[in-house]
Amino acid sequence: MENVIARLQEFGTTYGLKIVASVGYCDDLDKVRIVLEDILSGDDRILKDPAPTIGVLELADSSVNFAVRPVSKLRITGMYSSPQQDVHLYKSE
Repeated sequence: MENVIARLQEFGTTYGLKIVASVGYCDDLDKVRIVLEDILSGDDRILKDPAPTIGVLELADSSVNFAVRPVSKLRITGMYSSPQQDVHLYKSE
């Protein structure tokens, strides 16, 4: 993933995160979605209900931007931006 930008929105006792994860056009979008789902499902701070939503937000000039919308009961800090994070997926034989 090239870039992740997150914003926090408070809904009473829960917090909705607005995350944008950018990937390259040559990346496998189905695999990107699976990786994002795995990251969220492995984080105990993210609520299972309501389930997080993940979808393509924008076809930008040099990236495909995913909207990631999880909800948490905890205020999650320290996720606001990262300049670049590359995730390489290799098929094991």
